[in-house]
Amino acid sequence: MLSIPDYVQVTKVDGKYIILDRKKNYLYAVSKTGVELLEWWSILGSAEKAMNKISKKYDVDYGIVEKDMLRLITKLNKKELVRVDDRGWDLY
Repeated sequence: MLSIPDYVQVTKVDGKYIILDRKKNYLYAVSKTGVELLEWWSILGSAEKAMNKISKKYDVDYGIVEKDMLRLITKLNKKELVRVDDRGWDLY
């Protein structure tokens, strides 16, 4: 399961999506699709379900969505902007 710490805020500024790390006072730009992936994973409770949703919505190959999501979540996790529980990514 994915969770976003309390000190992390996702917002839209001048039409661009920003992740604000209020603990470290850093801003990170993220794509609209990246924000959607995070939201759907949080809502649906499964990375696989979130990727299926995005894949169908944008008519993009599931493998491409999976690759992009893994890259995004890995980067965000390293910066402590998301948390992935002990069950892991719940991808398969």
